[in-house]
Amino acid sequence: MKYLPLLALLCASPAMAQQNNMCVPRALGVPTRDGPPDWVRTRHSAVNGAALPPNDALDDPRWLGATGQTIALGSAKAPLQARALYSAEDIASVPGVTKFLYLSFIIDLDGYYTGANVAPRDLFLGFHRPGSPTGEHGYVFQFHLSGSVAGATANGMMPAPVACDDYAACDEDASTTPHDYWRVFRDLGNPANYDCSGVEVGGRMFEPPTSGTTAAMVVPWMAAQDAVRYWKVSVGDPSPFTQNRWAVQIRVPIVAADATKTSNIGNGVEDGSSVFYEATGRLTSGPSNGTFAPIGWYPMTPSMRPPICTNTGSNNLISAEMSDPVNCVNCQLTHLAALSDLGVGTPVSPACDAGFDIDADHVGVLNAAIPGIETIGPGAGMTHLDKTFSGAATTATPVVNHVIALPVNTSTSQIKSRIQGRFRLAEWGSEPWQVSGDLGQWKDIRGADNGVCGTPPPPPSGNPADPPPPICGETDIAAGKHALLTFDWTIGGDRSAGGIGASEYCEFGLKPPNPNEQCLIPKCSCVAPQVCDPNTGVQAAKDGSATPWPCVPSYYQFDQCMLVELNSPNAPATFVHQSIWSNMRFGEMSTLAHEALIDARHLP
Repeated sequence: MKYLPLLALLCASPAMAQQNNMCVPRALGVPTRDGPPDWVRTRHSAVNGAALPPNDALDDPRWLGATGQTIALGSAKAPLQARALYSAEDIASVPGVTKFLYLSFIIDLDGYYTGANVAPRDLFLGFHRPGSPTGEHGYVFQFHLSGSVAGATANGMMPAPVACDDYAACDEDASTTPHDYWRVFRDLGNPANYDCSGVEVGGRMFEPPTSGTTAAMVVPWMAAQDAVRYWKVSVGDPSPFTQNRWAVQIRVPIVAADATKTSNIGNGVEDGSSVFYEATGRLTSGPSNGTFAPIGWYPMTPSMRPPICTNTGSNNLISAEMSDPVNCVNCQLTHLAALSDLGVGTPVSPACDAGFDIDADHVGVLNAAIPGIETIGPGAGMTHLDKTFSGAATTATPVVNHVIALPVNTSTSQIKSRIQGRFRLAEWGSEPWQVSGDLGQWKDIRGADNGVCGTPPPPPSGNPADPPPPICGETDIAAGKHALLTFDWTIGGDRSAGGIGASEYCEFGLKPPNPNEQCLIPKCSCVAPQVCDPNTGVQAAKDGSATPWPCVPSYYQFDQCMLVELNSPNAPATFVHQSIWSNMRFGEMSTLAHEALIDARHLP
């Protein structure tokens, strides 16, 4: 592969930078989907002990609560987003493993590449062993996504990538049949005595397995445990949050540190290791499939250089800074990020990377019965957020649900970012606790389908030569203050051509306020059969028409979870917790009855 020098826009260099600390929370899952993301279904059981099916969707809601970073180098769509979770619930089948580290890297290149949505890209993930280990100092994994999408599932998940040991056999520029692959490189303490893509002599060399040894032999768990998968979601995907997205997701076994071992990577990554990563992509087409360049990396080192560059002629990687100072003039361990197990505790700043955080107390709804929505702004206090989505009691009193999330800035300085929220409902069936396998749909709430910006984007300039406006406008959030993400949802208000109208009341077990638009009996069959079983849907009569409103699924009126996921679509950001769920319900303004579930299991 051919790599460009460091992008010219990264010209600032702070005098000194503190070591980053990625404090990783535990994976708790969401109701009816416990534990960490699971793209191969090797572990968990569902409600009533029934096995859950695999979930190969890139937007699996079980990334709930992940810490993460959004890396952006300009005003276009952020090309790199990362998420991380720990899990210890699935270690029984793997001797010696203390927990698993789940990592997700979403690499968006549509703002950088003008080809036919087939821009190849790479992720480099590095670990440095803790303490003063003998033999191998650390490792770099390379995950290459070729331009091919052959074999992708409906959700975009690709077959497991193959191991590669020599660029001549699998490189995008060299191979006649480029394919998805992964590689591993070892830091043996050897210096890099040649230049590479603008990085000066004096770095550290990362070397592939020695002759007679393959990547699959060095890291057997990578393939045997199906530890890595790629996603290449099509442009036509129905969700605007996943369409045209490519991603790498990795499940890394964590083992106890052992400095006496020359190599321990065959068992997993040692607890207490530090971490760095970098994404690269083909920015333009051209000879030999074009030129690759760094598009985002973490942490940002004092020199602002990317962690890795390649020299395909020697089949090695070079790092100018990301190792210990043995045989490396510019290397310092403080340039890497610590990898701390947060458990279910609360991150403490400055020990942990600070940024945006979100909790269930700051997610909810205001409606017409609770005035004051106009006065709520960034940093304003909230004394009450309701947990009930309300319908209208009469046609004369339509209720606007002001759906709200208030992410907080946990850092000690002002954040200038472009914060965005995604709001999803579980949409469980009519009896989610009794029906085995009812995992909900986790669909975007109507009115927030394209995300909700803290500050709307500026309008287009009107000049075709100008770049499109950013996805979200800039929001300034002072230290310790909240940003406001809000949108309006009026149940039954979708009355335009093609809308579901009063059927939306029936959908959530509410009584339409118009006596001429009541829910019909018997049950109906949905227009889209994949969203509900035959004769299980509901619909309302349409006032003044012999044709009723469309047939829609019937959802549980009580205890519908709302999942709020934070993002910074076109600006850099750090997330302490990137998402949270809150228990919500549906009711009419005049009356509200709530079904109670009392569970005495596990009580003395």
